[in-house]
Formats: sequence, C-alpha cells, structure tokens
Amino acid sequence: MHPLIQLALRAMTALTVAYHTIWACAPAVHLPPPMPMAKEQGFVVGGSLVGGAWEVNRQASLERVTPYVSGQAFGMVALSDRWNVGGTAFLGMSTAVGAGVFARLDIVEANRFYLGAQAGGGLAYGSLGVPLGVGVTDSLWLYTHPNVATTTIGASNFYVDLVQPQLPLGLWWQTSDTFGLGLELGTTYGEDYNDGHSFAPYVALSLASSL
Repeated sequence: MHPLIQLALRAMTALTVAYHTIWACAPAVHLPPPMPMAKEQGFVVGGSLVGGAWEVNRQASLERVTPYVSGQAFGMVALSDRWNVGGTAFLGMSTAVGAGVFARLDIVEANRFYLGAQAGGGLAYGSLGVPLGVGVTDSLWLYTHPNVATTTIGASNFYVDLVQPQLPLGLWWQTSDTFGLGLELGTTYGEDYNDGHSFAPYVALSLASSL
C-alpha cells in the first residue's frame, strides 16, 4: 500500500477515535450546588473528584465491573439578581477533556429553599435541568438536579445520539461565607453502541470557594 494512503488511513482512524473519545461525555457533577448565592460573592469556583463504574447492569458480577475516575472544575458569576452564567471543564468518563458553558435562572430563593432552571452545552452535548435545594440547617443543604443530557459520539455508523436522564442527590456543607464542601451520588442512564441501555453510577467529592 502506498505510504500516503497508509498515512491517510491512520489519520482517519486517529480522528475517529478522538471524535468518539472527546464527544462521548457530558459533565457528571451538578455544580455549583443549588442554594441561594449572595450576589456580592462575585465569582465562585470549584472542583470535583469523581469515581464510578461502567455499565453495571451489563456485568455478570461486581468483579467484572470496570471502574473509572474523572475530574471536573467550574466557575460561575451572577449577572443580575436572577441570572447566573458559568463554565465547566472536565475529564470525561473515558479520560477525555471536555468543556462547556451554562446559564442558571433563580426562580425561587428563600431562606432554606432554592428552585432554578439551568441550560448548558459544550463539545457536542447539551443539557436541561431543574436544580433544587433544601436547607437542613443554614449551612447544610440537600440538593438534586433532575436533568436530561444529550451527547453525540462517533461510532461505526458515524454518530449516535445518546439521551441520558439523571437524578443526582447531593449534600453540601457551607463551612464559611466563602468556602464549601460537597458529596454527590448519582447515575447516568443511556443508550449504548449496541442499542441497549446501561447504568454508570458515580460518587463525587467537591469543594468550592468564592473569590
């Protein structure tokens, strides 16, 4: 085979793998936590360490489950009394790098209750969700973020659209006016390459600080 043809085939293979790897995921963790944010806090930044397992429902035993570790960072700033915008960067479940932006609307902000709406998107993914938080105390909050995320991945038929509903549950401890720690549990549920369905549970440890 001609060397140029071999080079072209290798380049196409590399691009296909990159397409699949980079665009095969969306952010796993739902930060910042849904709770009233003092507008004078300015810019809020944070990060998460995420661990989980692939396709748990498709394995014959827990010994055959494939674990994964990923990371995520975010930043958010208040544009007005009700609108917030931010960005996120992450290492995907397949260790790929991804990034995106989001906008969050504060619908209800009470002493110990928060309800919002959020939309985001990035490298071939999009998401819509409803962040909801309830204060157990002034500094300890339970939260969830029901959402649907769509991603586009490379495959043998060039692309496959995945729809991933999520219903995470998190606990956030605001240790001070400027610093907080969180724990989030959840699972992604979506279609896979073989037209089946799979579960990928995860747990995330997070921290955030206002600047």
